[in-house]
Amino acid sequence: MNTQTRLTSVAPDLVEWGASLPATRRKNVACAAAQWACTKSNAMALHHELPLKQMLQPTYIATEADRQRLAQKADDLDEKYYSTVDPQVDSNAADGDLTLFEQARAITCVLYAFDADELSAFYDALYEAQAVTDDVDELRQLCRT
Repeated sequence: MNTQTRLTSVAPDLVEWGASLPATRRKNVACAAAQWACTKSNAMALHHELPLKQMLQPTYIATEADRQRLAQKADDLDEKYYSTVDPQVDSNAADGDLTLFEQARAITCVLYAFDADELSAFYDALYEAQAVTDDVDELRQLCRT
């Protein structure tokens, strides 16, 4: 299989493994990865703005309004993060600033999880989850449980 995806750069074994999964299993795994990313990044604290706990259920059917709201929140968090990083300095942002980036990635992971029955969205959800946590080994364990 010759699938080019961002996930290939960090976990090519998960690319091969994911291709063998039925669509419903991919959706379950992607939702679990998104929940893990949201918990690790503290994006769950945004519950007053976003009903993430409800959205992370594999049976949840996202509306266009849900998708727009999540995409806007991820964009806002990215914008806040990048506005705090001095472009003249190597990306040594403060921990608090990095949290904004991680939360944006986690929310993006949720967006991909909505469509994880499609293989490319599944791969992107897993990639975003590992971008939040920087822990490919734990992601592998999560995927295979």
